[in-house]
Amino acid sequence: MQTHHIHRKGKPRFLRVFLLVLVAVSGCKTNTGTTSTAEKEKPFQTLVEQGDALLNNKEYETARETYRKAAEIPQKYSAIFYKLLYSYAEQLSDFIPKKSKAIYEGEGAVSMPQILNMHKYIQTGFDEYGSAHPSYNNAVYAWEYTKDSLNKKALYAHYQYISCKDNTLTKTDADGRKTVIYKGNGYGNIWIIQNRLFLYRNNSKEKQEKELFSINMQGKDLHVYGNYEVNAVNGNQLILSDSQGTKLYVMDTVTENIQQLETDALFLYADGDTVYFTAHPEDTREHIMLYSIKTDGTNRHQLADIQKETLQLYSISSPLYINCVQTIQDTVYFSYGIYAGSIAAYQGGQLASVKTDGSDFKLLDGAPVNFTVYENGNIMDGGKLNQPFLDANGNVWLYTHNKKIKLLTNGKEYTRQSTDTSLTDIQNVDVQGDYVYYTVNQSIVDKSVSIGYRTGYRLQSSTYYRKNMKTGKIDQLYEISI
Repeated sequence: MQTHHIHRKGKPRFLRVFLLVLVAVSGCKTNTGTTSTAEKEKPFQTLVEQGDALLNNKEYETARETYRKAAEIPQKYSAIFYKLLYSYAEQLSDFIPKKSKAIYEGEGAVSMPQILNMHKYIQTGFDEYGSAHPSYNNAVYAWEYTKDSLNKKALYAHYQYISCKDNTLTKTDADGRKTVIYKGNGYGNIWIIQNRLFLYRNNSKEKQEKELFSINMQGKDLHVYGNYEVNAVNGNQLILSDSQGTKLYVMDTVTENIQQLETDALFLYADGDTVYFTAHPEDTREHIMLYSIKTDGTNRHQLADIQKETLQLYSISSPLYINCVQTIQDTVYFSYGIYAGSIAAYQGGQLASVKTDGSDFKLLDGAPVNFTVYENGNIMDGGKLNQPFLDANGNVWLYTHNKKIKLLTNGKEYTRQSTDTSLTDIQNVDVQGDYVYYTVNQSIVDKSVSIGYRTGYRLQSSTYYRKNMKTGKIDQLYEISI
């Protein structure tokens, strides 16, 4: 393994996807409707084709202006194309001159990483790693946010953290006494290892990338590590990805040394000191490879090489993704499928299993996106192990190794509903011991961030709650009003 103390950002892996999306969008149906409609769309189509040619020649500045002209032509697809193009172009920053890096700066723009990972939020609505309320020595640690912490407009009401300079990190003891131990740039989940708090902050106002740092239990002695995301914990180790999600690292939290584990990989799952990943994540249009490796770099195994034809969806050009992985004894269970379209909508998939040594590969019945395998071998559809999830009725559940637990009941303990003009939804569900923490957002429809039939919203308020699972008592912790 190669040791790295300073992370260097590589070129984005989204270029090929971006170009294909441009072709797909520019090729939207123009042969429907009347002849007059088609004739009206010819100037738009011509400009799009010119922009595509310029883009392929890496003439980004001229391509941008050409696409902008196309977007100004009133016709059926221009608004969709405009927002997709300009948000995706942000991710091509290594290929575009500095002055062109922020091509579309509209509030609520959907970035390429959001698109590629949208299915996680659509299926669960929740952050899948770490804890926002970890306990340590009978105290609970958590960030408290302000109205300036969140993007106030977003597609599907998935509001992102944008400004974190005024957030406070609090410690609440067993008697309910709250102490502010840190104030400043920081947000998201928290990991407590070796008497230190490992946290995220935004590395810059422009890029809004996650930067990993740590402080001691008193909120002092700040250490900054770089643009990493925490995937899992193994004892004193943190399993990390780079900001592009294409490299894997292992951090020793005692020495703070960071070693590169894989150079071209997308993290999937960790079981103790074994890490499961997709190898060569850019090369997944015809097949996808599942690998495992120990955190010390040994025992690297190819477990499966799955061909797209097994899905009978090979006519769809979009990449394959492995959605969910879980191990039971010597068997690895996983689901895989295809996401396509501007919001990465799920097109279908397959459940499979393989032994941890790569033998005995099997296609199983069912096509869940997320699932949990009980210790007795029963496969439960709907949610990942120990990760809260929503059912079709808006109730929130949790799978453990042996049972399904209802955490919150829609309509009784909180309200999730949607109308033509508003949305009440639940996010940030976090289970710690006997408590469930969650946020209820109130939003109204905002057409300025909608893309076609995909609805954009403006945040009105976020209310933070805590439920005691033993007593059923729900306390309101605080509320943010916009």
